[in-house]
Amino acid sequence: ALLGLQNLPALNGRLDSIVDNTAERLRLAQVITLEQMRVQREFREHLLSADSETKREAEERIAQARTSTDAALEQIAPLLDEAGQATLAQF
Repeated sequence: ALLGLQNLPALNGRLDSIVDNTAERLRLAQVITLEQMRVQREFREHLLSADSETKREAEERIAQARTSTDAALEQIAPLLDEAGQATLAQF
């Protein structure tokens, strides 16, 4: 019983690490999803607009969304297992 109590802080630390890693992966996956939806919306606006200023603004927002997506992809990569890395490689 004493050995179990001595290992409890280490176990708790590992559990915290697992939960934190999972939460961060989910947060970054959500960022990636939202930014991709933003790109789709802006692309549609770009295609439907006849105004060159509106097209230019949409292009700027697309570039910003892609930058945010790239940053999130870089952050999520080290948090993924082999299957996740394979999925990311296809993205």
